[in-house]
Amino acid sequence: MEATALKRLKKERIDWRAEHPPGFYARLKKNKDGTHDYFNWECGIPGPKGTPWEGGLYKINLRFPEDYPVLPPKCVFEKKLFHPNVYPSGAVCLSIINDEEDWRAGLKVKDILLGIQDLLGNPNLKSPAQKEAFESYNKKSDEYRRKVREQAKECAPKLEDFKRHLNKNNNETEKEKEKDKDGSINTVSTNNNSNGNENNINSTGK
Repeated sequence: MEATALKRLKKERIDWRAEHPPGFYARLKKNKDGTHDYFNWECGIPGPKGTPWEGGLYKINLRFPEDYPVLPPKCVFEKKLFHPNVYPSGAVCLSIINDEEDWRAGLKVKDILLGIQDLLGNPNLKSPAQKEAFESYNKKSDEYRRKVREQAKECAPKLEDFKRHLNKNNNETEKEKEKDKDGSINTVSTNNNSNGNENNINSTGK
């Protein structure tokens, strides 16, 4: 199963680098020996426009199991977000990354990240994962929006981060013109254009 998952993830990375939604990023983490870890991705999701989340770039880690795509990745924000469907651990509660609900093997990284972006602006109140944010959203909407706007400011992308990301992409593009250590060749065209089943209030997602 691991070989199948690796093949699928390599293809997804090529597809992502060829074309992906504007404002998003998704890149592989690295192993201690400097090789790419295809089972661990670090990603960024821009806040949806027209919502208090706008202006923020929310960092999230996707951890893929060895039997992916039979099972979905675990999606965890790097820092806890004030949101009804984000567990205190940062894990996302969303049906499309829940293998007991709406997960399908045909869903890709792009679909997952777009789904999480939509969830930021449209919480699923039938499946709360964070009590404080859930109650604030329901009972103190002005306070909820204020806290979210504060988060957006804290998570706004820094110029240094953008430059670092751009340089990293350029370096990786050059390296990918050569053979991978497993002998395969990447023909990548570039475009510079988290499962939350935790035992909290509810275990299902949007």
